[in-house]
This record gives sequence, C-alpha cells and structure tokens, in this order.
Amino acid sequence: MGRLGDGRSPTDIGIVAEIYAQNSGNAGKYAVTVTKAKRIAVMDDRTAFGQGEVEEFKKAVQAAGGSITVSEFTSNKAVDFSAQLTNIKRANADLLFFGGVDNQAALLVKRIKQLGMRTQFLGGGAIADTIFTNIAGTDAAEGSLAWEYGRSLEQLPGGKSFAEKYRRKFGTDNLTYSPFSYDATWVAITAVVKAKSTKAAEMIPAIRDIHYSGITGKISFDQRGDLENPTSTLYQVKKGVWVPVTVIGAE
Repeated sequence: MGRLGDGRSPTDIGIVAEIYAQNSGNAGKYAVTVTKAKRIAVMDDRTAFGQGEVEEFKKAVQAAGGSITVSEFTSNKAVDFSAQLTNIKRANADLLFFGGVDNQAALLVKRIKQLGMRTQFLGGGAIADTIFTNIAGTDAAEGSLAWEYGRSLEQLPGGKSFAEKYRRKFGTDNLTYSPFSYDATWVAITAVVKAKSTKAAEMIPAIRDIHYSGITGKISFDQRGDLENPTSTLYQVKKGVWVPVTVIGAE
C-alpha cells in the first residue's frame, strides 16, 4: 500500500492519492489559473519520484494554457544548485516547481535567497514538514509553497490527537507520511481480521472492499486500487510554520 507510481498489479493499493497525476496535476493547474505564474521553471532530482512529479506538473501547466520557460535537473545527492539557479534567474522565472524531497528542497530555497532571486518556490509531496523549515531557516523558508496529499491534520477529527501522541512518542512533529503509514497499517490489520488470514491472496480482496475511518479520513478504494475521493492541500510557510492555504479534491 502507499503506491507512489502508476503500477497496475492486482496487489497495488494506495493509501496516498496518486502522486503524479493528482497532486502534481493540481499544482500545475493552480500555478497557471490561480497563482497566475507566467514564466515557470521546473527542476527535478532525477529520481523516479521527482521526475514523475515534474512531468505531471508540466502536463497540467500546458493543459491550463501555460508554458514552461526553463527545465533543469540535479541529482538527489547534490547540495549546490548554483548552475541551475543561475539559468533560472537569467530566464527571469517567477515560479520554480521542484520535484524532490524536503531536505534538498530546503537547501534549494536557501540558495535562492542567497542569490537574491524573487522566484516563488513550489514543491510537490514530501516537502511540507519541519525538516524543510529547520534546514532552510525561517528567513529563506518564508513564503515557500508545497502541495501535499490529503487534508492537514488540524482539519481532521483525529488529527490533533495523533499529532500530540506522535510528538510524545518520538519527540518530534510527525512527518508527511506518518498518518498515512499509520492508517495503512490499520487497514492491513483490519483486512487480516476480516479475511482471517495473513495470506496475500486472501488479504487483498478484503483490503479492496474495505471502508475504514482513519486519521487521514474515510478510506476506500476504486477498481484500480486507488484511493477514492483523494484530496491535496496547498501549504505555505508563514513565520516558520507550514499553514494550509487551500484544499482541492479529485475531479
């Protein structure tokens, strides 16, 4: 569970909304229609995750009538992005979408700040957390945007309690996928009880038929094994904290 790609094996079931098509698609459409970005740059970390995010973002931008001004890439081990950002600055991009994860995204916005760029940073999943804000620092992180899966914990009935329990147990704020991992575990446990078996051939049908109320909301799956009625939330850093801006559901 928690598939991050577009596999279609009968055993593929996703607690998280399909990342590329939905989350990055929302990001691309919103960048053009709401943010009104005119000169859009993209950059990925060369991982399947990062490249997949950027490709779907680009498709959505173009479908919404926008265009990509410059495309750059790095590696998921890189710590310096001067060459790529110099090209993006030269292109006078007003928005940069990054396909990658929190720690590298944080280093990226720090360098954007150091170069005196006014380009708006926008990320996909696995960025809106305290790892990003701690590494980037309050000044560089301020105003950064990122789309994440589902609703914020503050908007969910059991979210506040989960966050408090997580903090007591691990001594830190929960990360992006923590509540999804928790729900995936309990969906699997519930399926085992229902199927009275731990064999995959008997568990999978039980999971596909499940209707479970979890931390992240009501969980059920469509015929492809994707989460039904998925949502994405846009967050922005304000005074060092990620704050929800808007929520978009699957179309």
